[in-house]
Amino acid sequence: MKQLIAAILMFFIITSCNKADSTIGFEDRLPRSNLAENIIIDTAYGKDPLQKMDIYLPAGRTSQTRLNVMIHGGTWVGGDKSELNNLVQMYRSRWPECAVVNVNYRLANGKDVTYNQILEDVGNAINLMVSNKFLFATSDTMALWGVNGGALLALQYANSTDTKGIVKCVADFYGPAKIDDWDFYNARKPVNVKDILKKFSGSGWNEELYKSISPIENLNTSSKPPLFFMATSTILYRLIKASC
Repeated sequence: MKQLIAAILMFFIITSCNKADSTIGFEDRLPRSNLAENIIIDTAYGKDPLQKMDIYLPAGRTSQTRLNVMIHGGTWVGGDKSELNNLVQMYRSRWPECAVVNVNYRLANGKDVTYNQILEDVGNAINLMVSNKFLFATSDTMALWGVNGGALLALQYANSTDTKGIVKCVADFYGPAKIDDWDFYNARKPVNVKDILKKFSGSGWNEELYKSISPIENLNTSSKPPLFFMATSTILYRLIKASC
């Protein structure tokens, strides 16, 4: 089911990032280079062991090659980019012209690594790709999406940090968009939300702080229209039927 949902996500990323072009055969109309495929695993964008990302550069890429950046889940206190490897391979097989980046980041501990440091990691990983666009031979704009806790990071980066318009479309893959919710804060199943949010935010319940790091509370007229995907939604089934 997760791969089917990701396939729908990929379809909407293609159409959202390039509404002016016909999606069918778009890559076929682009020039191709003689560059071979290049896979760079565990590329460091910082000194911490977790500040690494995997970069998958397709053969024939140019400065117009689309870039798709993924952020793993784990409720900010766990998880690893390897959890998205199956989705990376799906993208590479179904959309071989696309460059893919799979990002790791430091995990929240409530002290020296909280929301600000984690979002900073996302920004540094993205900046590494943009500042080396000529070396990598990819576009300096991208689609950005995350899973679970990574989805919140994607939404927050796109709508509160990306001042240069690097992110052209953003998607939330069954992740939270609002954490300034007292009932949510006190939920204990399937995880103890309170303990996780304390580590992520660096604070116990603080409505203003929690609102500031809730993507849905920070939308404005310049925000990227987000795509939300929930694994249990019956609407997805209809989208899958219509798209296949």
